[in-house]
Amino acid sequence: MKRTDFVPHQAAALTELLADGDDFVVSQDGAILAYVESLLNDCLRDLDSPGTAPLGPEKARALVESLDNGGWLPGLEHTRLRVAAHARSRPNRVGETLAAWIALEGPSAPELFTAVSAGLRQQSPLQTDAALLQAVASRLADLPAEVQAGFWRDLLGGPGTRLPEQTLTTAGWPLLPDAFTAELLIDRYSRASKNPDRRAVLDLWKAADVKSSAARRDLIQQILIPMLEANQGAAELAILYLPQLMQAVPKGMGKAVREAVEASATKWSNLAQRGTKALKSVGYSTERAGLLRLRERISRSNDN
Repeated sequence: MKRTDFVPHQAAALTELLADGDDFVVSQDGAILAYVESLLNDCLRDLDSPGTAPLGPEKARALVESLDNGGWLPGLEHTRLRVAAHARSRPNRVGETLAAWIALEGPSAPELFTAVSAGLRQQSPLQTDAALLQAVASRLADLPAEVQAGFWRDLLGGPGTRLPEQTLTTAGWPLLPDAFTAELLIDRYSRASKNPDRRAVLDLWKAADVKSSAARRDLIQQILIPMLEANQGAAELAILYLPQLMQAVPKGMGKAVREAVEASATKWSNLAQRGTKALKSVGYSTERAGLLRLRERISRSNDN
């Protein structure tokens, strides 16, 4: 039997099941849930194939609407299936579909995470869909700061997870209050044992555009200075990123940062010039030192 013959019957049966399933008790790993997901995938695939699709647009729309109204499915699994179904029913407009769903539904942070996390973490078209990313940012802005922080903590995950800066910026990462950003970055740095993972933390810090002096001091004390001490590769990264991260020297940090940069140059002499240049770029003044006063160094007058 051809798919065009039996898929409409499958879809009609599933639509009826979704509409009349209030008496079911469904666990997240239950057989009924697996059955529903399997049928959904089968009915809604190939909608963008050349020629006549196995399921017409009206029947596909009715199936998706019955899923939207199927309140007997368990919370986050219901969200995941709904998002997948909407995306499959409009395969060429996934980002737009998700953005509209976010705007209409106002999902909770866990629901939002379930809907967008896989796409944002992968190098997929979802990452370049500005409408979707702006919808995520708009929804997060309406949630309490601690809830926003939980979303970003889950999305960014462990040390290996990386998102492009444009994705982070458009999705609202810089809008997270600085104190929560600093806490999240410091926690992530504490779990980073390799230099690529440390660099990923610096990329997140740069994209966050932290302005609070207290948060910047915490980040310098607990990320930048430890990187200057960790190993040569980490110190090189810290010096490379220092002008972008510090922008200006927070009050009370002048001496600590100078000493950390100079200590790295003592351990790894090839970092001396780069360290001085990086500190000058954020406002440190220099002086001449040595017997013939030929060596440039950061002036102690910057200490505060």
